[in-house]
Amino acid sequence: MRASRAFGLVAAAALLSQPAWAADDDNKALKAQVEALTRELRAVSQQSQRQIKTLQGQVQDLSRRLDQKTATETAAAKAPAPVPPSVQQAAPTPPRPPRDLADATTPTRDSGSVSGNEEAAPRPGNAPIDPEYKGFTPLLGTETWIKLSGYAKIDVIGDSEAVKNPNEFVTNGIPVEGDADYHRGETATVQTKQSRINLELRRPTDFGSLRIVYENDFFGDSTTGAMTYRLRHFYGQLNNALVGQTFTTFQDPDVSPDTLDFEGPNALTSLRQAQIRYTFPLIKDQMHLAVAIEQPSSGDIQLPDNHFAQTKLPDFAANWRWDFASASHVQVGSVFRWLDQHDSAPGMNKGDSSAFGWGLNLSAGLATFGSDNILFSGTYGEGVGRYIQDLPLGTAIDHVNDLKPLPAYGIMAAYRHFWAPDWRSTVTYGYVHSDSLPEQGTGAYDYTHYASANLVWAPTSSSKVGLEYLYGFRETAIGRSGEDNRLQFSMQYTLVK
Repeated sequence: MRASRAFGLVAAAALLSQPAWAADDDNKALKAQVEALTRELRAVSQQSQRQIKTLQGQVQDLSRRLDQKTATETAAAKAPAPVPPSVQQAAPTPPRPPRDLADATTPTRDSGSVSGNEEAAPRPGNAPIDPEYKGFTPLLGTETWIKLSGYAKIDVIGDSEAVKNPNEFVTNGIPVEGDADYHRGETATVQTKQSRINLELRRPTDFGSLRIVYENDFFGDSTTGAMTYRLRHFYGQLNNALVGQTFTTFQDPDVSPDTLDFEGPNALTSLRQAQIRYTFPLIKDQMHLAVAIEQPSSGDIQLPDNHFAQTKLPDFAANWRWDFASASHVQVGSVFRWLDQHDSAPGMNKGDSSAFGWGLNLSAGLATFGSDNILFSGTYGEGVGRYIQDLPLGTAIDHVNDLKPLPAYGIMAAYRHFWAPDWRSTVTYGYVHSDSLPEQGTGAYDYTHYASANLVWAPTSSSKVGLEYLYGFRETAIGRSGEDNRLQFSMQYTLVK
């Protein structure tokens, strides 16, 4: 089409170049043709300009797309090549402690109680109550694994009576009628003595697993507000052989109720002392028998001024325990003591005597509904004294200067209920009674009652907030009595939980 138009233009130009003598008709015809061709040329020119603009737009669009494609390919070339799924590696995870850090397992698990007493308690074969060993990390260059734990706790306490110990709810310290502090009025205190630091080390050896436990709190001076250091636990256990200071073998550490008060119920068997202990597995991971030689003490013997006490033999303690579920167990404990007292007056040998003390304890923890559980402890003995928390004395001197063991017993029961996973309550009751001698005076211990109820909120695994009401009643051998009502608010932050 364009070629024919160009040919017509050339022909018109040739005709215009003919001689002037050409016919007028021909001139008119040619002129008309030239005008027509001129108009067509203009139309072709306008159309060509529009086509040129269209082509220029297409070129610019193609250039832009080419630039984008080039940039994308360049970025992809610089990026690292994707790793096929078959060769992808998982993110690094902390090393898991080896299984030989323990020689046994146990169905007992950490109850999450405020006191956390289960964490430091000895276990047969060093069995962990946390099979995941949360918080443990290896010591570089050694086979030892270490865990640093503990918690910070503050207690805000108000009492209706001026009790002897404002930091712990000790029912035998409640003033009775006739005491100087009786009805002296309300008292309040704020203290952080229960805060503690715990260090645990574990390692395998050629003779079995080795576990070393250290723990302290700040109840070195329990009746004032001073933060005085006190060692709670420091022992080593190789397989089933234990040496050091920890809970007495007579005690069941898994029946301590979940109370905000540090002391706990009056009837609880709770004592830490130096010992040598060996545990015999009877049914692997379920039943065992433990025997121990433990530190003796004459601190619970009441003597006249001219007498002194001494211990000739260590205390002997043992327990039999059966674990049959994660929150259920039964334990029977026993303790035997030999105590002596002597007349210190010059040249006198009268009044020298000895006393044999003994005690039996039956305890149990039983799962009930959901995460709820019930705890029980009952103790009876003669001269058992300091092995029951509330008892001030185990023996006394009679009218002929003979040392007499005092019969005593205590019972305790507690129930813990979970309202929700992070809300729980524990109600506890305890009763303790001890016989006495007339020679002990008008303030001799007869019996005490203990009761508590609390509400604890654990918004996280490492924090707790709670409110607790406690009631205590004390009566002496001649019938004088007193009572105390306590309200305690506590907050606690745990390092590893």
